[in-house]
Amino acid sequence: MKSTPRRRQFGLLLGSVALVALAVFLLGESVRGSPDATVRMGSGSVEPGDSITLDLDALNVAAPDGPLGAFTIEVEYDAALVDATACTANPDGTFDFGNCSSDYAPGVARCTGVSISGVSGAELTLCDITFQAGASVTPGTVTPLPVNCTVLTNPGGSPIPCVADPGEIIIGGTPTPTPTPTPTPTPTPTPTPTPTPTPTGDGVVVRMGSGGVAPGDSITLDLDALDVPPGSIGSFTMEVGYDPALVPATACTPDPGGIFDFGNCNAAYEPGVARCTGVSIAGVSGAELTLCDITFQADASASSGTVIPLPVNCEVLTDPSGSPIDCTPQNGEIEIVPDGVGVTVRMGSGSVAPSGSITLDLDALDVPPGSIGSFTMEVLHGPGVGDFGLGEFGCTPDPDGIFDFADCNPDYDTGVARCTGVSISGVSGAELTLCDLTYEAHPDAPVPPPISVPLLVTCVVLTDPGGTPIDCVPQDGEIIIDEDIQPVTVRIGDGYGAPGGNVTLSVEVLGVTDPPRLGAATVDAEYNPAYLDATTCEADPDGVFDSALCSPTYDNDDVDPDAARGAVLSVAGVSGDMVIYNVTFNVGQCTPGSTIHVVPVVETLASPTGADIPYTTESGEITCGLLGDVDCDGDVDGVDSLFVLQYVVGMRVGSDQCPPPPGTLYLPAADVDQDGDVDGVDALFILQCVVGMQPGAGMPFCLAAQ
Repeated sequence: MKSTPRRRQFGLLLGSVALVALAVFLLGESVRGSPDATVRMGSGSVEPGDSITLDLDALNVAAPDGPLGAFTIEVEYDAALVDATACTANPDGTFDFGNCSSDYAPGVARCTGVSISGVSGAELTLCDITFQAGASVTPGTVTPLPVNCTVLTNPGGSPIPCVADPGEIIIGGTPTPTPTPTPTPTPTPTPTPTPTPTPTGDGVVVRMGSGGVAPGDSITLDLDALDVPPGSIGSFTMEVGYDPALVPATACTPDPGGIFDFGNCNAAYEPGVARCTGVSIAGVSGAELTLCDITFQADASASSGTVIPLPVNCEVLTDPSGSPIDCTPQNGEIEIVPDGVGVTVRMGSGSVAPSGSITLDLDALDVPPGSIGSFTMEVLHGPGVGDFGLGEFGCTPDPDGIFDFADCNPDYDTGVARCTGVSISGVSGAELTLCDLTYEAHPDAPVPPPISVPLLVTCVVLTDPGGTPIDCVPQDGEIIIDEDIQPVTVRIGDGYGAPGGNVTLSVEVLGVTDPPRLGAATVDAEYNPAYLDATTCEADPDGVFDSALCSPTYDNDDVDPDAARGAVLSVAGVSGDMVIYNVTFNVGQCTPGSTIHVVPVVETLASPTGADIPYTTESGEITCGLLGDVDCDGDVDGVDSLFVLQYVVGMRVGSDQCPPPPGTLYLPAADVDQDGDVDGVDALFILQCVVGMQPGAGMPFCLAAQ
């Protein structure tokens, strides 16, 4: 049971720091970049049978990595030579709370501490450890004291880089002096390749862009992570190689979309190597995440036709808990093109089923600044409509609205579509869509599929704003009429939550091609009501369909299985990856670490013409979380205790989402003693669990975490 005096003492401690906590906490979230903090174990000499007390210190803890919010440090020793007999946590009272165990494990002492607002300094004493030398140890014996930085974070929970500095004890000899920290800046070490750990989990493709550039000109290319599962990327470090004699990297923009909590980039990390890095505390996901943009300038004397490879090296790719993610690098390249080369007008290509339709772009590529003042383009689909079972039935001029005037005629002549546009001041860009052309495949083609239908481009007019002709390079397209359409994937995402909390999963349809496009879908999410209860849902969260509905209680009779249902409609059809609906479940009683399955059941999946779309399904999983794991990273550690303390003093708010949004904690996991409220005693029990001390270490939440 909890004692009232301990509650008052702990409450007074928290109240004394609450007034200044917020301001100092904000300082703790500064941009990274200083020398790494050093955790140093003291050294000394002791006679056989005598005792010695040594400090465990954190050195050079300062912004922007610091201040120090939470730590858990282990010191190893040879129990056959010396015995750790005592451990004093936080001897200088620097931290809001500290704890220490001299016998956390055989030959291991562990100390931990928390500061709600964070502390900085040149030398912070984390704990004192007292060792007694064995009475029969031979004089002159040296026993090392290795240091293990288990947890070292700022008040926001972001890791602080840690350099472990071991100590030693000389039994019956001369002590090794402990060096005094020098206040001068630590020199930056020469970069060396970091070995990539053995990866686990879902693979991610990291793709470097490609393009062409004239001698002396510049080109900016994206480095993208593709098809990233929900919450996957917690940190990354990527390197891109290049030939500095031909295309030196002149600039690098980290995280241009602002999706990570922190990003940095160095175009000249090493000769011929650009490096970019980023961190997301909660993890990010998406079909295409831009990690950084890199700008290259072609040497003025580079020869036309030269191709420079841009190899990608996945140095680090982990989830928010630090577990490696499989990384598949996809290299890019830069081609040196002639100065003043003409504009390429490219017709799109694709495949369509009989009776289906397809919309393709007619694009102008790599258009120099202010170039296109007027254009007239024609597209001929094959030498005869009837012979190829294809006909156009739609044409959208200037779909992006970049020209001052535009028009389009899908029936300009037999088998010919024509589109035209005018810009008074001229337009430019890497890819300008001149018009969209929609074709329909006839169901009665005279030859069996597959049929290849060429789309032939004719540049009738292409001028600058002054009327001067521009060289036009037509690039034809193609449509394949084929009955063999690849199946799509109907998938439910994964989640993590403790009993009493809420978890939101996405019901998705992935890999829909054009054709056939998705016109209608009805999908159930079936679950076991003994463990889950669907409470709310959001239909078509991205707004890609014409109509969408969902019901979390479609089948809610508490007889396994219950089900939520979502349905969507699109008159013209949509393609790509899409979310049909998001459904939120309340997690009931479950065994920590166990998984609860949510199964997709497809009632309808059809194209706009009503044709069935083949599919496969992938079930979702909810992992039953741990009490005490308030940051939802899969374990219980000092950061969880820190977050609970911040919640108690009002510096962090509660959330029922797991993982919690920034600035919050997962409240259902915070009441570790199950007394009905979240207070400082819960934080205390979590820390006791971390260092293996009673009563926290013997409580059910801690036993489950182990």
